[in-house]
Amino acid sequence: MIKSERHILLDKNPVISHFSFSPPLVATADLKNEACFIFPINAEGNIYRTDGKKTVKTNNGILMRCGSYINKWESVDKSKDAEVVIIRFLPEILSQILDSDLQVSIKDNYDEKLQKNSSAVVPLDILLQKYLESLFFYFDNPQIVSTEIALLKIKELSLLLLKTNSPNPVKNLFLSLFEPAKFTLQDVVDANFRENLSMEELAKLSNMSISTFKRKFKNLIGEPPGSYIRKKRLEWALSMLKNSTVSVSDIAFDAGFEDPNYFSKVFSKHFGLSPSRYRLDFSSS
Repeated sequence: MIKSERHILLDKNPVISHFSFSPPLVATADLKNEACFIFPINAEGNIYRTDGKKTVKTNNGILMRCGSYINKWESVDKSKDAEVVIIRFLPEILSQILDSDLQVSIKDNYDEKLQKNSSAVVPLDILLQKYLESLFFYFDNPQIVSTEIALLKIKELSLLLLKTNSPNPVKNLFLSLFEPAKFTLQDVVDANFRENLSMEELAKLSNMSISTFKRKFKNLIGEPPGSYIRKKRLEWALSMLKNSTVSVSDIAFDAGFEDPNYFSKVFSKHFGLSPSRYRLDFSSS
C-alpha cells in the first residue's frame, strides 16, 4: 500500500517522484512513451519484463526503457517503510538535454548484441548516491523548483548513468529508450516460465487481455500456454537432475513448482519415472 507520494512537475507532468509504501507491493507499469530510472530505498525486488526478470538489490537502481513491467517490492528493514524514487525520461526532454555530440557518442558505443535489453541494473556508486540525496532537498522545498532545475536534475542523472562502470547496456538503452524491444509471445513465456507469474501477469507483459493472450499463444505454438509452461519447467528440471547435485525439492522450487509432491507427480506422468529414480538411473548408466 502506498502511504505517501511527492512529485516534481514539468509542464504539469510528474518527472521526479518519491513514494513511501508498506511492502509487499505489487505494481504494474505501462511506459508507452517514456522510460524511467528507479532508486529503491530500504527496498529490493524483482522487475518482470518481456525479456525476463531483473532483481534489484539494495544499493542498486534500474533503468527501464518503455514497455510493460510488473514490479514486486519487499522491504529490507521490516520495521521501516520502503521507498522508491522514480525519474521519468520523456523523449522531448531528452532531446533538449542531450546535446548532439553526446548523442553521437552514444551511437558510437552501440552494441547490437544488447539491442533487445529492456532494462539495466546499475550499482549506486557514490555519485549516484549523492544525486539521490540531493533530490530530497527539492522534495522538501517544492516551491523553489523551477523548470530549469527540473531539467537540470534529469540531465545530471543522464550524464551520471552514461558514465557508470557498465556503460554499454546503459548507452544502448539511452539510444532506444522509446523504441520497445520486439518480442514474440513465445519469447515472453520462454523468458519467464520459471517465475511465479500468473497467466494474467504474462498477458499484461504481452500488452494483451488474458483471453487474447491464450488464444494467440495457442494459435502460434499449437498448445495452451499453461501446458507449454509446464513442459518447459519439466524439461528444465530434467536437465538439472542430469547435470547437478541439487536436491529434488530445490529443483522443483527453482523450476517454478510450488509443491515438490505435485512436481514429482507430473514429472512421473510425463517421463515415466519419478525424479529420484530418473537421477539414479541416469547416474548409473
